[in-house]
Amino acid sequence: MKFASLSHVTRFRAEVGPTNSDQSADPKIAWSSDFGSTIALLRGPSPDGPAWHALLDRLHTKPRPLLIRMLDAADLDASQRRDLADAIGTRVPVSLVADSEQARGLGKALSWFGVCVEVFAVDDSADAAQRLSLDPALAQARVAGLTRAGHD
Repeated sequence: MKFASLSHVTRFRAEVGPTNSDQSADPKIAWSSDFGSTIALLRGPSPDGPAWHALLDRLHTKPRPLLIRMLDAADLDASQRRDLADAIGTRVPVSLVADSEQARGLGKALSWFGVCVEVFAVDDSADAAQRLSLDPALAQARVAGLTRAGHD
């Protein structure tokens, strides 16, 4: 758990997914959570193992608005899509930001399972954040930090 100060003097307790220093780290997945939202980044095919299951547990036990950023190579198989939908549930709003048709297919699959999801192109990331009542600049900064996670 980490504590962070934001420029507008708000303090929040943030939870950050596994990092490279953790044995459970998976370079295909990273996430961060605060009291108001969870932001997850998927950047490779079929994340699995402890990091994936920790994210699913986090989404299931602490439901809050979720922004998912999927990079081009990211994809989930049918079982993982179902597991993700089960973890999210049907009452949590989800914004999915994706830069490929394949990744946007996750949005359709989640909606079939009853998840309240809306898919956005990368150029519409600010709209994705606003849909969840998130500050677009702060959400962008969190996504940028997750993009670098495990790569420095």
